[in-house]
Amino acid sequence: MRGLLGAGINRMNIYTVRQATEGLASFMDTLDEQTRNRGVAISFDSRYHSAEFAHEAARVLGAHKIKSYVFDDIRPTPELSLPFVISIPMPGL
Repeated sequence: MRGLLGAGINRMNIYTVRQATEGLASFMDTLDEQTRNRGVAISFDSRYHSAEFAHEAARVLGAHKIKSYVFDDIRPTPELSLPFVISIPMPGL
């Protein structure tokens, strides 16, 4: 997710991150157990609040009992694609 930081539903903030992640979690709830158990890869970069947003997304997924794999430090966007390249299909945020 990217966008201008600020209050409101058309800006990047903790609430819009939670809402978008709830949407992903609701979709994943419709998937078969094997697919759901793969979890979600979450990366963040050097932008303001990126790490905070990544960890908040992981908390939302955790509330749905969905595993999340959060990178331990900032990464370039293409690096999030690595799980797909090595054939571990899972959603990425």
